[in-house]
Amino acid sequence: MTDKAYAYMDWPRIEDIIYAEMNHPGDVMAPKRVKEGTIYQCFCPGAKSAVLIDRRTGKRYPMFLEDENGYFAVLVGGRRPAPHDFEIDGTLTGDPYAYSSVMTEEAASRFSAGISERVSRWMGAHVMEVDGTKGVYFALWAPNAFRVSVVGPFDEWDGRRYPMNYHEESGIFDLFIPYLEEGTEYAYELKLRDGLVYTRPDPFGTEFILGDRPSSVVGDLRYRWHDRDYLEMRNRRADTTGQPVAIYECRLAEWAKKEKEETANYRTLAPKIASHAKELGYTHIELTPVMEYPDDKSNGYQTAGYYAPTSRYGTPADFKYFIDTLHSENIGVILDWTPAQFSADTRWMASFDGTCLFEHLDPRQGVHPVWGSKLYNYGRPQVRSFLISNAVFWMREYHADGLRLDDCSSMLRNDYERADGQWVANIYGSAENLEGIDFLSNLSAVFKKRFPDGLLIMEEHVDWPDTTAPSDEDGFGFDYKWNLHFTRDVLSFLAMKEEDRKKNLTLLQNGMLNHFFEHYMISLSRTLGPFSEETFLEGVDGDTPEKRMALARLAYVFLFTHPGKKLLTEGEDVNTEFFRALLRMYAEEPALSKTDYSEAGFEWVNTTDTENGVLTFIRRGIDRTDTLLVAVNTSEEAYDQYQAGVPYPGRYKEIFNSDDKTFGGSGDVNPRARSTRHEEKDERADSLRFRIAARSAAVFRYQGE
Repeated sequence: MTDKAYAYMDWPRIEDIIYAEMNHPGDVMAPKRVKEGTIYQCFCPGAKSAVLIDRRTGKRYPMFLEDENGYFAVLVGGRRPAPHDFEIDGTLTGDPYAYSSVMTEEAASRFSAGISERVSRWMGAHVMEVDGTKGVYFALWAPNAFRVSVVGPFDEWDGRRYPMNYHEESGIFDLFIPYLEEGTEYAYELKLRDGLVYTRPDPFGTEFILGDRPSSVVGDLRYRWHDRDYLEMRNRRADTTGQPVAIYECRLAEWAKKEKEETANYRTLAPKIASHAKELGYTHIELTPVMEYPDDKSNGYQTAGYYAPTSRYGTPADFKYFIDTLHSENIGVILDWTPAQFSADTRWMASFDGTCLFEHLDPRQGVHPVWGSKLYNYGRPQVRSFLISNAVFWMREYHADGLRLDDCSSMLRNDYERADGQWVANIYGSAENLEGIDFLSNLSAVFKKRFPDGLLIMEEHVDWPDTTAPSDEDGFGFDYKWNLHFTRDVLSFLAMKEEDRKKNLTLLQNGMLNHFFEHYMISLSRTLGPFSEETFLEGVDGDTPEKRMALARLAYVFLFTHPGKKLLTEGEDVNTEFFRALLRMYAEEPALSKTDYSEAGFEWVNTTDTENGVLTFIRRGIDRTDTLLVAVNTSEEAYDQYQAGVPYPGRYKEIFNSDDKTFGGSGDVNPRARSTRHEEKDERADSLRFRIAARSAAVFRYQGE
C-alpha cells in the first residue's frame, strides 16, 4: 500500500500537534477530503502501529507512521468520509476529531451573556451519543489558556493525546471522545502562553477524586426518584410563611463520626438522620455545604467543586438516595450554598486558566478579608451563568427544597470587614457592591420562576434592607433572612447576672423592633464548627449546672414562641424530651406560625416589669381559641401568684412549662386550667394569676369563656 497521504498533510500545524502547541486540533486532524479520497489521521505518542477500521464495511486499512513520535495517517478512496475507528497497538479507540461540536451557538452566547440557567447540561463532562457513537462530551471555559487537553488513565495522563478545540468567541474548549463511559477519571491539562503546564479538575465536574492531585469523574447522575407525592405536597404548600418551619442544621461529618469512618456514607446516614428529624418533629434539615471541598477544616464552606456532592460519603446517586429518603419521611432538605466565596486552593478553581477567571484580580475585591478565600467577580457574565445554573442544578437534579446563601455580606458591600483604603468604591464612589446586588436580584428572579415552592434563605452581617421584600418593591425576593441580632441579643442576655437581666429585658424585646420589615429566621446558636452544649452553657449565667440548664430551657421556649421560623444546630437538641415537646407544641399551635409576619399575630403584654424580671406577650392565630399567653421569668425568684393582663376573659390552660420535671426542672407548673379575674392589669380589664418558677417560661392557651 502506497503512502499517498504524506503530500497532502499540513506539516507545520502537525508539528504543533506533536509538540502540544495546537488549540484547533480538529482543523488538522479531522478527516480531510482530497482529490483521491479522504485522509484520516491520529496521534498517539509512542505507538508503533495503527489501523483504520471502516465501521460500515469492517475493512481495515493499515496506517503509515508519518512521524516517529506516533503520528499516523492513511488516504482511503471514497466520496465521503466513512464512520471509523482506530486500532492503536491492538487497542480499539475512536476518532474524537471526526465529530462536530455539540455546543450550539445559542448556548454559548447565553453562557457568555450571563443569562444561561442550564449550562450544566452541556458544560463539564456528559455521556451522550453523537452521530450514532456513544462517548463523553467535554466542555471547559478557559479563555486565557493557550491549549487545553483532556487527560486521564485512558491516555496515560498525556496532554498530547486529546487536545481540545478552542472557540474564540466564547472562550470554551470542547471535545467529544468516543467510547468513554460513566466512572471515567479525568482532568484538564492547561498550557499557558508562557509555557506553564498543569492539570485541574473540572469546575463543572459532577464527581471528584480528592487527594494531592484532585481529579474529576464522569459522573453518573441517573437515579429513579420516589418522591413525587412529597414534591406535589411541597408545591401545594409553596407559601411557608404561615406554616411551621423548624430546621435541623446537620453536619454529615459529625454524623459520620458516630459510625466507623470507613462505613459512613450517604446511604447509611440517610435513615438515621431522617429518623432523628422525624422523631423530634423537624420540618426540614439543612446540610452544611456538601458541594465538594478540599479542606476538612473549612467544614465545606470553601467550596471547590460546585456541581458535585462531596465524594467523602459516596456518589451522586448515593446523595440522591439521601434526599429521597428524607423526602419519604416528609422532611425537606435545604442546602448551604456558597456563591460569595470559593476555595483559594490553587489545585482547583483559583487562578484557573492562569488568570483570575472566577475571582477578582484586585485582592481588595477578590480575597475574603476574614477567611482568605476567593470572592467571585459578578461583573463577569460567565461567572453569573456558572452560579445561577448551579443553583438551578441542585434544585432540579437533586430535588433540593431550598438553598441558604452563606455570608452574603461581601456580595452586598465592598467595605465589609475592610479598613479604609482596603476596599474599592463603585462607580458612584460608595461601598455598595453593585454587581453582587444585581446578581442576587437575578438569582432570586430565576430561582423563583423555576421553583416557586423552593426556599431561598440569606445570611448577611451588614443589615441590608428588604432582602425578603418582593422584587417589584425593590427587594431581593428571598423567602427568609437570618436575624443575627436576635441571636446576639439573647446570648448576651443569658450571660448576664440576675440584676443585669432585670435591667436589660429590652434585649429580649429587640427582636420585634424590625421583625415585620423582613421574614426572619431565628436561632440561638450556630457556629462554623460543631455545636458544643458545654461551650454554650459556659456562656449562660448560673452557679450550678441545673441553673444554667434552666435558663437555657427558658431561652429555647422564648425562641419557639417568638415570631420567626426556627433553626437548631446539630447538638442543641440533646435534651430530646424537651425539644420533642417544644417542637410538637410549635407544630400544633397555629398561633406560633400562621401569623408569624402579621402584626396582628403578636402583642406585648408587659415589657417593663423589671422589678420581677418577667416578660409577657401574646401570640395570636386565626381563631380566638388559638391565642397563647407566654410568660418568661428571668429572675431567681419563683412567683405563686404572678398576675398578667390577658386579651379575653375565660380559662387558660398551661400547655408548656420549661420547669417540667420531665425536662429536668423542679416541677413548679400549673397542672389545671386557670380562670381569669376581672382585675385590671397591664392596661387590660381582665388578668390571669399563675405559678411560675425561677428561670422558667410558661405557655398558656386560651380555652374560651
